[in-house]
Amino acid sequence: MKKILLIILDGLGDEPIPDFQDKTPLEAATTPFLDSWAEKGACGQVIVQAQGAMPTSEECHFALFGYDPETYKIKRGIITALGCGLKVKKGERANSGL
Repeated sequence: MKKILLIILDGLGDEPIPDFQDKTPLEAATTPFLDSWAEKGACGQVIVQAQGAMPTSEECHFALFGYDPETYKIKRGIITALGCGLKVKKGERANSGL
């Protein structure tokens, strides 16, 4: 079986910034390591929701793994809680202050 590494550079695109001559931080950055990945690997883009929608990171990650974000509503609080090893019981709510 071929080994695959999926790297998700979440939020990397960002918005253009006037101090960067209206380039995004990624466009303005020097990225030799990322450039070498692009040359040696397969790169692509996945659109996970309708054009113009602003999905959350959690919705995008779920969509990448085949879950419909409209059907499976997930929020940052529960992901953060589970990632910290907290036990969240059915009916409990996990909120995030991020």
